[in-house]
Amino acid sequence: MVFKRILSVPSRVKKRNVFRSFVKQFVQNLAHESGITYQGIFKNFAELRLSGETVTRYVNQNWLKTEELKLENTLKNFNLNLDIEGNYRDRDLLLVLAGMNLDNVKILDVGPGFAGTFFYLKKNYKKCFNYTAVDLEEIVFILNNQTTNYHDFKACDASSIPHMSFNLIYFGSSLQYIEDYEIFLDQICQLRARTLYISDTPMGDVKTFVTIQVNMEDRRLPRWVLTEKN
Repeated sequence: MVFKRILSVPSRVKKRNVFRSFVKQFVQNLAHESGITYQGIFKNFAELRLSGETVTRYVNQNWLKTEELKLENTLKNFNLNLDIEGNYRDRDLLLVLAGMNLDNVKILDVGPGFAGTFFYLKKNYKKCFNYTAVDLEEIVFILNNQTTNYHDFKACDASSIPHMSFNLIYFGSSLQYIEDYEIFLDQICQLRARTLYISDTPMGDVKTFVTIQVNMEDRRLPRWVLTEKN
């Protein structure tokens, strides 16, 4: 399946003109420039595992508790008709949806976290939409328990993505954490979406490599930095 539109908004890697000749310097010094810390360069996730470097899962219990409290606060604010403060990715997504100019948009969000984007759109997007969130099992469990009153929202893990036609498939700073991202994208292409929107994903004029994100408390996350070339 060929998407009618593939929108890609790379993150700071492209903006900082990272070229092949000084990728290592980028990895070592990015913390000083943007507050995002990478450590090490590896060919792929398998090489990283063989290196003996310590890595962790995306989810841990302390993080889950913190994010669940944020979700509860978001639900409270939404029910009180208070503003939902979105981030720059949410605002960009709103513009993409406005440009699509469709009613009853079917959205598949891969890696949505705790539904902040959904509630931002509920508050700010003036058309009806249906939202399917794909995430890790622990996150999906919390989302489905907390959002039972919202019939336009449902969450599932990657093995349970419904085989239906979506208008928009959205990766908001999530593609880089998927080990077999090429296989996953091939599977996603079978869903016949009109638009694939990849936002805030490290890309640049470099050969694709894996590094470790180490700036998150109690977590060391393997992630891709992707080439913009096919």
